[in-house]
Amino acid sequence: ASSSNGSVITPALPDGLEPFQPPSSMLRVNIFWFLSLVISITCALGAILIQQWSRKYLSTVQRPSAPYRRARIRAYLFRGLEKYSLSTVVEIVPLLLHASVFLFFAGLVQFLFIVHITLAYYILVAVILVASAYIFLTLLPMITIRAPYATPLSSPLWYISQTICAVFLLVLAIPSNFLSPWSKWTNDVIGFFNGCRYRLEGGLARGLGQKATPNQD
Repeated sequence: ASSSNGSVITPALPDGLEPFQPPSSMLRVNIFWFLSLVISITCALGAILIQQWSRKYLSTVQRPSAPYRRARIRAYLFRGLEKYSLSTVVEIVPLLLHASVFLFFAGLVQFLFIVHITLAYYILVAVILVASAYIFLTLLPMITIRAPYATPLSSPLWYISQTICAVFLLVLAIPSNFLSPWSKWTNDVIGFFNGCRYRLEGGLARGLGQKATPNQD
């Protein structure tokens, strides 16, 4: 209610009644679902903008003109794409969309635990299966490079794993003269890590178009 001068008048509560406080479970449901909604709408907007940028780039580089002029324009615009990391922006949009899906699942499970416990457990099992499949598809390219399946998290996790592997091999690749030369187990361990280090260096060298040569330690 409001008074004649425009000020808001809060009605007094009857005796024994307390102000309404929503339960924490409902707050979590709303947080998950509204975050999912905001992220989904943001992804839709980002996808539209990326499509417009791509069309503008293609229409500019394919404009009829002399071949040398098209080549210069394309090289100039392509350096701009690399400078401002458009490829990273393109990869972030699917990642955010996947995050919105799992936020919706989290809110759905939380909501069903409030409504019906048995139904909530069925949906929880389905969500766990979907999440397990997603994790498997994320890690599969790290296990075998020939796998055609991947998720937006596969590339960052691959770079992190390679960095950890390189640091691990650097720390554990102890020269053989510091260990007992008569120990067969020690020599096997050294050979294993030296082989892993050579394969890692060889893979990086092939990726850079170079020829890898084994270390002559």
